[in-house]
Amino acid sequence: MIKKILIFTSFIIIAVFVSYIQATPMVIDTDSGYDDILALIYLIKNPNIKIKAISITNGVTLVDEGYVIVSKLLTIAKKINTPIIKGNRLIPEPDNYKLYRFDNPKKVSDSILNINEFRAIPAEENNQAYSLPTIFENLLKNDKKIILVALGPLTNIAELISKKPYIKEKIKEIWIMGGAFNTKGNMECFREGVRSTTAELNFFLDPKSADKVISSGIPIFLVTLDATKKIPLSKEKIEILTIDTKKNSSPLNVINNKILKLMGSGEGKYLWDVITVVLATNPRLATYRAISAGFSDDLNNCGVIKIQKQMKGSVLKTVEKINADSIYKTYFNKINR
Repeated sequence: MIKKILIFTSFIIIAVFVSYIQATPMVIDTDSGYDDILALIYLIKNPNIKIKAISITNGVTLVDEGYVIVSKLLTIAKKINTPIIKGNRLIPEPDNYKLYRFDNPKKVSDSILNINEFRAIPAEENNQAYSLPTIFENLLKNDKKIILVALGPLTNIAELISKKPYIKEKIKEIWIMGGAFNTKGNMECFREGVRSTTAELNFFLDPKSADKVISSGIPIFLVTLDATKKIPLSKEKIEILTIDTKKNSSPLNVINNKILKLMGSGEGKYLWDVITVVLATNPRLATYRAISAGFSDDLNNCGVIKIQKQMKGSVLKTVEKINADSIYKTYFNKINR
């Protein structure tokens, strides 16, 4: 009997070790909004993912506040050795941040940092000065390619590609939450007297960087509003995704529940970034269409991407059909650990 137990225990240890060795290396670029936090919790709790670094970009929160949010989250998760990169603080030109109707970024970051679990953690600066190119320079020493996941405007990634173009060889693929093809945008914008409801926030805030990344030649999976709108965040879905903290009182689970409550349900509510990271780790939960796409400078479209033609073997693929129930189930199963 003892021999059987020892063999079984050895098998478990070997399985865990192999799982760790084979964990997919991933770099996350985030603007630290509500659904970004949920996406990060999912990745932190996912044993099949090894987060190599998290870079912060301007978006629904700004870089400095976003850094504090992610730093505290990693402290709560006991992942303090994960490098955090403060991205470019400069607002890109044209300054589209002035041209859209959206809650003040400070309001979003304050509401997150006001959660008790975040408030209890001191806002300490990471002593090491990381940069995205430096992180990738270090990753070049390893054989395994990186999956890059972009959950906000693409400022940091475009800058990385411009400064270190050879690093593209180290990137297996980029999963991007952004853009819209044939659907209404998730914001209203006003530019040079033109009113538009077609814009997707991440691409609109830095359209030049979005264009640069999409045309980089790196294999890209694009999770657009066309896909995310197929999975609205209803009151019933929030109840499904809420963890019973009496049974599992992990601080990350408490944060998950509070973020869901902050987001709320109803029209215009979606788990954009959660859908993106679940697909990045489980691509079989959707079908994809290979396309060639261009970026529109038409004022009436505010940076909407346009399909030029469908292309077999294109490096740019967009999510077409999505399994909503499996997305939610996969997310819940990973965080409720």
